[in-house]
Amino acid sequence: MSWGVYKVHGSVHVIPEFDLKPHDQSPDCECGCTYEDGVYIHNSYDERELTENLPRS
Repeated sequence: MSWGVYKVHGSVHVIPEFDLKPHDQSPDCECGCTYEDGVYIHNSYDERELTENLPRS
């Protein structure tokens, strides 16, 4: 699972690649993206954020 960084009309979007459904490269994306430090961060539909930063045993 990976994330893509896209510059669209002067704004930057971090979007999950190969997600369960496509994302709009806009602040109005259905995923409920957030805006932090000048970057739109999109939420994944497959919930990959829940396991990405867990410690490995």
